[in-house]
Amino acid sequence: GIGSSKGVKLPKRFCLASTLTVALKMSAVVRQVLSSLGSAVRCFHNTMNAAASVRLNELADNKGARAAGRRIGRGIGSSKGKTSGRGHKGQKARSGGSGGPYRGFEGGQTHLSKRLPKVGFNNRNSISYEPVNLARVSSLIREGKLDASKNIDMKALFDAGAFSSAPQGVKLLGTVREYSEPFRPTNYNLHSYVRNRALKFFSIL
Repeated sequence: GIGSSKGVKLPKRFCLASTLTVALKMSAVVRQVLSSLGSAVRCFHNTMNAAASVRLNELADNKGARAAGRRIGRGIGSSKGKTSGRGHKGQKARSGGSGGPYRGFEGGQTHLSKRLPKVGFNNRNSISYEPVNLARVSSLIREGKLDASKNIDMKALFDAGAFSSAPQGVKLLGTVREYSEPFRPTNYNLHSYVRNRALKFFSIL
């Protein structure tokens, strides 16, 4: 190692000159090591300074990291002029033709979606009503699943199991002849809107 006498052959006749020679050689090695250490420290110091001065708005790829795309249709000197690499005519030479014709294309004849008649439309603002028969409401009250002393609204009907999914509205169905007087809507605490519609229905019949 450095500072040890290993590898340094001392002369048989030890003298002052040989001692000075060995010391000079060792001092040269030490100077070289210190010089390399100094360069390493300077390199580390420069790296840290460069890292500290990096800003997000200055980040960029190295020069040549991103090659510019070839411009097509710019003359024969660009190697992609005239037909722009698409060849002459044909389906794939057309605009949008590389992916093939559209779905349902039948070779030029009128495709099926245009041949079939169109009837009606789907109303995006429609409200789905869940039909509930008055006999069902009466049976739920008799079974104790509905409390006739409280307001009977959509939540009460849903909790009682009158329908499985929560609807946007409820439509009451049934005829007057199916019910006796104790089961008429006037004897239930139905929701005001439902009760009024039910009373109107009974008044009509």
